[in-house]
Amino acid sequence: ALEASDGAEAAITLLDNVNENVTIAEGQNITLDLNGKTLTNSGDSHTIYNNGTLRVVGNGTVDNINHGRAALVNYGTAVLDGGKFTRSKEDGKSDSNSWYVILNQGTMTVNDGVSVYTAQEVSNFSSLFVNGLEKAEYPLPIGKGNAYLTVNGGSFMGGVCLLYTSDAADDLIGV
Repeated sequence: ALEASDGAEAAITLLDNVNENVTIAEGQNITLDLNGKTLTNSGDSHTIYNNGTLRVVGNGTVDNINHGRAALVNYGTAVLDGGKFTRSKEDGKSDSNSWYVILNQGTMTVNDGVSVYTAQEVSNFSSLFVNGLEKAEYPLPIGKGNAYLTVNGGSFMGGVCLLYTSDAADDLIGV
């Protein structure tokens, strides 16, 4: 299992392709090296749900294959230095298997070496990124302020929009 103790700093390297949901708790500081492998969600959940500090490095893929779920949901601080983030079974329909690839409600930086894409080159429903989603099921965390997204580089393909940013998003830099 991919886990670390509360308050711990940990470096985790994928050694095989795995189907697992990863939750990073507030106070945890995790570096995830994808190491050329694929991390796919297990069941009806987001693949990575970050409340702490997350850095993703290396080649490899973070995938989500379920409707209404993302490859990465960030409420903490995330720096993406590598990896491919996708919804490989995205079908571009609002009622079957669609959603955002990455949902940012915290602070996120996307650097060169990162790619974000969907299985559909053109989707009538999903976006690659959503920054500061304001819906009852995804309120901004109390006391954490608004969503901040910095895009310094990367490769992006698919979705109805590259980036959807709501009024809840305080800042968008770089795109």
